[in-house]
Amino acid sequence: MLSYYEKLLEYWRAGNTVDANKYFKQWTKQGLLTPEEIEKLGTIIPDSGQCLETEVEDNPEVRFIFYEALKKTKKWNDKTLSEKLRISMGDILCIRNKKKPKSKKAGQKIVLEWLKSYKKEVS
Repeated sequence: MLSYYEKLLEYWRAGNTVDANKYFKQWTKQGLLTPEEIEKLGTIIPDSGQCLETEVEDNPEVRFIFYEALKKTKKWNDKTLSEKLRISMGDILCIRNKKKPKSKKAGQKIVLEWLKSYKKEVS
């Protein structure tokens, strides 16, 4: 049986960030997470307004998670994502393959667009 901490990580890894954030807040209030788990998860599962530019730029896994979450949330394919965010298909391919894109702003654009859509979902 998975712990609450592991369940939250599974939601996050699957790109289900809305549920990850919702349950993180709920289970924290209910005391179902230890202070150590809360601290660890606080760095992994960000608040909607938290700036993640450095994390996204340095971590291909995080960049990929946001890429998948944005596609799932907006129901976009790679071509639509490329057109809407003005990211080259080469950069999208790099992100999909968990490599560093040529444009440093590619990951930032994805995160910012995801945050916008996340704020709309939560509101």
